[in-house]
Amino acid sequence: MTGRDAGRAADARAAGVDDVLEGLDAGSAEDVARLGAEVEARLGGVDLWLNNAGLASRVRRPLWLQPEEDVEEAARTNVSGESCLLGWILDVFG
Repeated sequence: MTGRDAGRAADARAAGVDDVLEGLDAGSAEDVARLGAEVEARLGGVDLWLNNAGLASRVRRPLWLQPEEDVEEAARTNVSGESCLLGWILDVFG
């Protein structure tokens, strides 16, 4: 399990999740590469991949009315991040 929120990572550990990698931003190619190295080192590879990383706007309103920084953050995570994760996982599964 991965996440960028240390508090939620601690909650997951307390709930019994064995392998937690915190500080991962799915929108960062560097973090995704770190994830790949950690998964290989800790687990030896991947058998199943489930991704629910994504951001929605903080306030419900049309996209064109959202603050520019919110749109950029969501695009980096939801589009760029997904591309990074898919590229990595396709290499793993070959």
